[in-house]
Amino acid sequence: MISTPHVSGNDSSARSLFSKCPVTWGETKLKYLTRFQNGHAFKPHHWTETGVPIIRIQNLNGGDDFNYAAEGTAPDTVRIKRGDLLFSWSGNIGTSFGPFVWDRDFDGYLNQHIFKLEGYSLPQRYLYYLLKAVTTEIEAQAHGIIGLVHVTKPELGNTRLRIPPLDVQIAMTRFLDCEVEKIDRFIAKKRRLISLIREEIRAIASELATVGMSKGTKLRESGIPWLPRIPSHWRTERAKRLFRESTLPVRADDEIVTCFRDGQVTLRRNRREDGFTIAILEGGYQGVRMGQLVIHAMDGFAGAIGVSESDGKCTPEYAVCDPVSKDISVKYYAYLLREMALRKYIEVACQQVRERAPRFRYATFANVYLPVPSPDEQAEIADTIEKRVAKLRVTIERVQDEITLMHEFRASLIAEAITGKIDVRSRP
Repeated sequence: MISTPHVSGNDSSARSLFSKCPVTWGETKLKYLTRFQNGHAFKPHHWTETGVPIIRIQNLNGGDDFNYAAEGTAPDTVRIKRGDLLFSWSGNIGTSFGPFVWDRDFDGYLNQHIFKLEGYSLPQRYLYYLLKAVTTEIEAQAHGIIGLVHVTKPELGNTRLRIPPLDVQIAMTRFLDCEVEKIDRFIAKKRRLISLIREEIRAIASELATVGMSKGTKLRESGIPWLPRIPSHWRTERAKRLFRESTLPVRADDEIVTCFRDGQVTLRRNRREDGFTIAILEGGYQGVRMGQLVIHAMDGFAGAIGVSESDGKCTPEYAVCDPVSKDISVKYYAYLLREMALRKYIEVACQQVRERAPRFRYATFANVYLPVPSPDEQAEIADTIEKRVAKLRVTIERVQDEITLMHEFRASLIAEAITGKIDVRSRP
């Protein structure tokens, strides 16, 4: 199982958050304001190709990769609809831990690790912001902790709060709705910019990895389904002639390495974000070393293929590969295989174990035909791609830092408003 650091939502944390609230505000515990209905513990055998979507933590942030279950698989108490207030009690700091409003136009079953809030006695939007403030306080205690953070239902319910009169709650909500919308618009623009930059990176890598350095190169039929034409001087080989599967042992100090959908392969602790699939199997780890080719068997279809930049360990759901000779450029083939994945070849050709998740293991990869430029050309292509996208990656990192700062500002603004540090009644 994944190690999940535990942070208590205890009385002292709440007193710290609400310590300077006006003395006229009433004091209570969160469990007296709402009920927390936990989601259902779905198992892989519950999954179906169609049916009711199972709402998991990654779906709360807009992820469209759903599992499904047949009607009646779970009780009606875990059925959610548009507008329901939810609380993810186990997730990543700053991204997937805390309250969410389900804003999709379809119902779903709620998976475990998420509460549905029922019977609340406060205006829903105010309660949402109140829970955001509580989340900020819990996360503040978790700084420096690697991985996920969680809080239990009793601890969350026993959190002590200070609640203002209804007119102040309404004023707080009106103020925060206005200010948070501005911040969210800014974040959306920055995310769109990152998306455009990543598209440009892909276009550069796609052209060079599949056609080579010379634009006027004569092409020939390749016999490769996803890449019909290649430079006439390139040969083709099955992947097993180019790469062998690695079987390295795990060392005592190895940390978990994750392959993300943007092609980065690094220690999981180096990135705290959603958008990658956690393997079903967490046992039977294998060693992975810097410079090896890594393919995520369950997420490779979405581009989770790259060269490891870290030493560590990964689960059996990864194919870790070494080149058969020094003439094979791992960096070149990482770019080429990502392009193969993004052209939907993996998704179409491989057996799917769940919606949009074909399993691309080494046995399948080994029989895939790939183009083989000369060793010098492989190296030149990989180096040219790296040079052309280096500045673009720096820009992405800068924009991501801006987004992080805005997330932190938004959390701070909500906490200050909810605890009375900002007099919202004087705001327009």
